[in-house]
Amino acid sequence: MSGMHEYERELSNAKEKLNHITVPEDALDRAILAGIEKGKSSRARRIHARYWIQSSAAAILFLMLLAGAIHQSDLVAGYVRKLPGMEKIVELVHQDKGLVDLVNHNFVQKIGKSDSHGGVTFTVENIIADDQQMFLYYKLSAADGRKFKDVKLKQLSLQDIHGEKIKEYTLGFTPDIGDVDKAKTQLFEADYGLTHPLNDQSYQLEVRLGGDPSLENEVWRIPITLDHTKMGPSQTIRVNKTASVEGQKVFIKNVAFSPTRVAVSVDYPEGNSKQILNMEDLELVDEKGEAWSRVSNGTTRSGEGNHVTYYLESNYFKKPKRLYLVFHKLQALDKDELEVVVDPAHEKLVKAPKDGKLEKVKYVPEGHNLEFTLKGDFRLGSVFTQYMAPKGEFKYLHEDEYRHSGDDKGTIVYGFADPLKDPNELLTLKLNAYPAYIHGDVKIRLK
Repeated sequence: MSGMHEYERELSNAKEKLNHITVPEDALDRAILAGIEKGKSSRARRIHARYWIQSSAAAILFLMLLAGAIHQSDLVAGYVRKLPGMEKIVELVHQDKGLVDLVNHNFVQKIGKSDSHGGVTFTVENIIADDQQMFLYYKLSAADGRKFKDVKLKQLSLQDIHGEKIKEYTLGFTPDIGDVDKAKTQLFEADYGLTHPLNDQSYQLEVRLGGDPSLENEVWRIPITLDHTKMGPSQTIRVNKTASVEGQKVFIKNVAFSPTRVAVSVDYPEGNSKQILNMEDLELVDEKGEAWSRVSNGTTRSGEGNHVTYYLESNYFKKPKRLYLVFHKLQALDKDELEVVVDPAHEKLVKAPKDGKLEKVKYVPEGHNLEFTLKGDFRLGSVFTQYMAPKGEFKYLHEDEYRHSGDDKGTIVYGFADPLKDPNELLTLKLNAYPAYIHGDVKIRLK
């Protein structure tokens, strides 16, 4: 424990120098005793567009109470990194500067409500919410002597007091819970992209589980009471400015600032010769050079085609004298190269972009999977999100039709359950992301 006392003396000295920083002792105790690991994978459902957010590694909810202090003090951060198992956690709370700042301003709401059925208790511990989205933190535990294997989260449904479902344009959560017993301490996260603000005070979360047959018919209902004083309203700056990158126009409509993120609304004019697929390095930058980048937790963009909204880390609580919107690198393809045609039976790319970065395709009958080999940077979003239905119209891939994973060799795997019933039929896919770029130097002043 001598090493521990040494660290405590370091922290004490730091507090003497930085009296405005508060590090709760009970949170540190919990950090030492046990980390509540949070696994995150994504399962998303979109009304108008579908984008997959890759899962983060692991996180700890209580550490959010420390995030402001860690963000402001290298000495305190160094102290926490010396605690067993804390290195990764410190890295995670720094991944989204906006959420760190939000937590530091006491915008985390304590819920602490549970419901129990079939020997399993589902508890909503905390939420973070504003008028654009809601992060929900929850855990599961089992009654004494009970253990449930391979539990899956089948459904989360936020409802008003009348039982009407709250519509969302995205919903991401961890589907695979795993084993649940009395000692279960793992904390999970769900994120809702809201179509409308949560104006009421009282809501209900309806939960359905699967995996274990005894849980299939149970429904958990957890009351959620919102504190609207911790849900700051959005503030919008109308921009209405056009930038040009290698002859392609980008129209910035407006920028909306909320506690959890910044939403940048963009239009790409029809007259462009290329289709812009993504803005890779979009940032907010203040007069001191501090930058707020694309979000790492939650939805990174919404919309489709020429009308897209990109989401950045929030600087809601900052008061910069000057603020700029900056970008340099855009994914873009000629409009006649947006469709990829595949012959699954003969494992042939009938039509693909001329640059040859989409090299080959392999058909795997088990599961009706297609494996694409892509050159270059393939960690750029979901390469495909639409397919051509039998009547000739493009449809978004739904959950039971679409599975995506990637590996370090540049192989991207998709499963299309419906369109691949007959592998002898040509399959047409629409590109949503691709490693072809145009470059510029755009800096638009917002204030």
